[in-house]
Amino acid sequence: MFRIVRTLAANSFLLEHDKIYRFSPKILSLGYAGIQRTNLIEASLKEMYALRDEVNETIFVGTLAQSQVVILEQLPSFQHVKFTIEIGHRVPIHASAPGKAILAFLPQGEQRDLLDHIAFTRFTDRTIPGMKTMLQEIESIHEKGYALDLGEEVTELFCVASAIFDYREYPIASLWLSGPEFRLSKIDLDQVGRVVREHALRVSRQFGYDPSLSKYAAFKVAR
Repeated sequence: MFRIVRTLAANSFLLEHDKIYRFSPKILSLGYAGIQRTNLIEASLKEMYALRDEVNETIFVGTLAQSQVVILEQLPSFQHVKFTIEIGHRVPIHASAPGKAILAFLPQGEQRDLLDHIAFTRFTDRTIPGMKTMLQEIESIHEKGYALDLGEEVTELFCVASAIFDYREYPIASLWLSGPEFRLSKIDLDQVGRVVREHALRVSRQFGYDPSLSKYAAFKVAR
């Protein structure tokens, strides 16, 4: 037991004073992050079901983890041909709709720091190749309030995502759908984007977000 305590203290998970150990802010923050993720899933499920019923594609919710988005929950489509993936799987921030949806609305300093460390790895011939194109994409996402991925990470897989905000207008997560190109290429993805945006805003309101106070016009005009 003492060895475990010493290991936790050495890694800053415990603080020691006069031979008395207590939890450090580091370990408490891990617990808080876990609670946040649990609350995020609970807050999102109703809108995930509603969105799946509306579009009949697989629905996901995920949150930022360094330069990737980690999948927290999914609801598979009822279609015979559908896309599903394991909970906990991570997708690159620069080559995925959920990643770009979060990246676009990060505070400028945090956004720039992430952009400076992205390698812009090419997964397909549609992957965003570099900083200039990404900045143009971010501007487009600001205007629309949602992000598209038209085969940027996985060939023939389309995704549509919108950020979930907290009361500070900080993008704490993404809500998105994924489906095959042969099906999604036949519909109006801008209309789908507005639908995803609306469901994401409903989740955001549960975290104290008020679209009427947003600095982005796309969210002010939402219902």
